[in-house]
Amino acid sequence: MKAQLLSKSVSKLMKKRGGEKMERSAWLANLMNKWFDLMNTRVNYGYNKDLIPYKDVHDPRLMWLSDTFINELDNWKGSTKGKNELEKEKQFLSKQTYAGLVMASKAMSELVKYLLSASPPGSYVCTRRINQDPLEAFFGQVRRTGGSNEAPDVNSYGQYQNIISCMKQYKQVKGSNVEIVD
Repeated sequence: MKAQLLSKSVSKLMKKRGGEKMERSAWLANLMNKWFDLMNTRVNYGYNKDLIPYKDVHDPRLMWLSDTFINELDNWKGSTKGKNELEKEKQFLSKQTYAGLVMASKAMSELVKYLLSASPPGSYVCTRRINQDPLEAFFGQVRRTGGSNEAPDVNSYGQYQNIISCMKQYKQVKGSNVEIVD
């Protein structure tokens, strides 16, 4: 989605064709384009300097992620003050999206700083490969193991984790010459 909707080229088109009516939408597209780039740095970055891997804990892009980006969102959120809840919902992000963007931005900035400070000189961090999919998959499996229990307590969580780890011990190894018979 980012490549089509939240890009610099779409932002420019919005400004050119939409004028003042599209100015805020163009601003958002540009803001999110930069955010996506900084969250997806890589070795083959082409001409886009925001995609260069992080090499220094004092990289200004990390400050942009943890401070400037969040301040921009907060300023946008502040511009909806004095309006009723329905208007606010139409003019700003959902609470969950806002919280997720803030959390992801701060976490990525701190993670990159930690990785660089704990690594030998000359190291770099490509954020493109950092994701939480395996963690989400694990917690999804824990929720499924609990059946209808969508919010397990600590004890239930421990039991579900034990069940999952036992199930994995008996899983068939790919390419083996053994078949599991039920």
